[in-house]
Amino acid sequence: METLLSHSFDYLSSPSPQKIRKGLRQVEGLLAQVCLSKTTSAANKRHSMLALGSSPSASPKKLNELHLDPALREFYKLQQGFQWNVAMRLIGCLERLLGKGSNGTNDLLIIQTLDLMQ
Repeated sequence: METLLSHSFDYLSSPSPQKIRKGLRQVEGLLAQVCLSKTTSAANKRHSMLALGSSPSASPKKLNELHLDPALREFYKLQQGFQWNVAMRLIGCLERLLGKGSNGTNDLLIIQTLDLMQ
């Protein structure tokens, strides 16, 4: 999971709008996998986490199922530290985007970043 976050964060810190968009999609896919996947074994979870390009077809997990999910626990542990904190990286990306000039592409990236932070 750290590798996936690392690649996503590299894209988010890029000056290229295409790479920022790719980083936002990767973070969104990671969060969707953590929050929506209903696979039962840890091996299946790890395998499903690697397939960020696939769209999740499962419904959201029930609250009483979340404490049993090893992927969610690992993600939560990573969020406790500064290095892997997704919200802080999204805020940094948003600050850079707001510092750039206003154009259609940049505006869409700002909206996508704000949406993902929700």
